[in-house]
Amino acid sequence: MKININKLDSYDINPRDEVTLITYNSWLKEILYVKNKNTKGRIKLLPGGMYKNTTTGEIKQCKKQIENRSQGVASLKQTFKSIREAINVNCEDVRKCKMITLTYKEKMVDTKKLYDDFKKFNMKFKYRYEDYEYIMVCEPQSTGSFHIHVIYIWEDIVPYLDYDKVVKMWNKGYVKILPLYGNVENLGAYFTAHLSDLPVDECNMTYEEIIKNHLFVKEVYYDAETKKELKEPKYYIKGARLKYYPPKFNIYRHSKGIKKPGKDKMEYRQALKKVGSEIPTFESTIQVKDNDGNELNIIVRECYNSRRFPLEDDKEPELVFNILDDISSSY
Repeated sequence: MKININKLDSYDINPRDEVTLITYNSWLKEILYVKNKNTKGRIKLLPGGMYKNTTTGEIKQCKKQIENRSQGVASLKQTFKSIREAINVNCEDVRKCKMITLTYKEKMVDTKKLYDDFKKFNMKFKYRYEDYEYIMVCEPQSTGSFHIHVIYIWEDIVPYLDYDKVVKMWNKGYVKILPLYGNVENLGAYFTAHLSDLPVDECNMTYEEIIKNHLFVKEVYYDAETKKELKEPKYYIKGARLKYYPPKFNIYRHSKGIKKPGKDKMEYRQALKKVGSEIPTFESTIQVKDNDGNELNIIVRECYNSRRFPLEDDKEPELVFNILDDISSSY
């Protein structure tokens, strides 16, 4: 059964309908509404590499093993969602956080050694700077080489980190130590966007190829690492980095004390009281239909950020547009 997804301008949720209120921190909350909840799995695995669609009764062959993570986009998106949630929940006070980027002198493609190197580094780091939690993400470059981003989170203000000592602990290449800046409120969204998108000049694609493949370019006004406003915007191709993630490789790890967002089910009217506003800073509504045009579901997502006014035309902080529009004048 083919599924068609359409974006709707809006949808009126009944005040008494059940929604999920997701609380990331004191100023960032989200209301999620799903019209029809699926309580049963739609796919049932069968012997011989087959599966059955329990909705339609169809029996099909499972797809071949994926070659890279871009072919398992749903899985990768779920990973990015977990990273985004972890950052938004645990990095509320940026004065207690530091991001360290660990790179290699030589090309690094051995993912097992990559994680082993991080474990050794983290043991040395913990010996000197104890009592912290961490969020660790491995990021591939267009060359296929990996480097590591680690966000360290303390209960109090970040202790003084001796750069020379940290470099010696790593002893594999280059090290960057950066604070998390507070001028971009939804840090998780910016960080995960950096993990999936590539600068136009790193994609090894011509302008004609970008148009032919209907790729989207976004205009970024903040530096991906420092979160400082750029003098001139940079252009990134959305999702271009995904193909460099290898299959069955856990790009995201964290310490045991990392907190998860609170998720509570309640009536929509109650959720609006909890967020303290009836006007979201960002909202999206999608309609799911089958091949015959029958509506299967409506999914509404409303974000409430008390540090930011509602955005015009439901645009997120980073402008996304089609390459066929007015990007040609800036390429």
